[in-house]
Amino acid sequence: MATDGDRPGGAPPPGPKPTDSPPRRFADLPAADQLRAVEIFRPAFERALARRRARQTAAEHVKAA
Repeated sequence: MATDGDRPGGAPPPGPKPTDSPPRRFADLPAADQLRAVEIFRPAFERALARRRARQTAAEHVKAA
């Protein structure tokens, strides 16, 4: 027994869009939020950078051999 508002799979209909949506770009964030984001993501970025450097070093050693 389907009604006009029903969607396949029993998912509820989408709600209204929020009127005060957060900014989508990093540059649009306030300075305090930018700093907080950098503090949150810095450890993961540094780990990824270290892994990349290790791979590059290993690749250079393979090339040299």
